[in-house]
Amino acid sequence: MYIIIGLLLITMLIFISISNKINKLENNLRHINFKLDKIIKKEEVDEFKIDNDKILSLIEEGKRFDASNKLMETMGFSVKESQEYIDILINKN
Repeated sequence: MYIIIGLLLITMLIFISISNKINKLENNLRHINFKLDKIIKKEEVDEFKIDNDKILSLIEEGKRFDASNKLMETMGFSVKESQEYIDILINKN
C-alpha cells in the first residue's frame, strides 16, 4: 500500500517537473518565433538596430519603463532581458 502511494507521489513529481520544462520551452519558442517574424518582414529588419542613445535619453528622462518597452517591442526581449540590457547600458556610460 505504501509502495503504491510512494510511486504515485514520485510519478506526480516527475509529471510536474516535465510540465514546467515544457512551459519554459514553449515560452522560448514564442520568443524565437517573434524574432523570426521580424526577420522575415524585410521592412522591419532595420528595427533590430537598437538606438542606444535613444534608450539612454529615455532613461535620463526618468522613463526607464518606456525604454524597457522600446527594447521589448523592437528586439522581442522579455522584461528581464530588457532590464539587463538597460543595466549594462547604464554601467557602460
